[in-house]
Amino acid sequence: MPESLEQKIISAYQLNADAWTQIIAKEGIESRQLVTNKVIVGAVLSHQPTNV
Repeated sequence: MPESLEQKIISAYQLNADAWTQIIAKEGIESRQLVTNKVIVGAVLSHQPTNV
């Protein structure tokens, strides 16, 4: 039986999650530092949270 799309996504996540977590924690992706982090923080702050 062929693997479903959902199962392929889950398998890929399980295979790659640790490596992505480590590279993000070590700030190893330049575009993440230059752009993405600021966009994420801006999106969160736009909702005026009482704490982050």
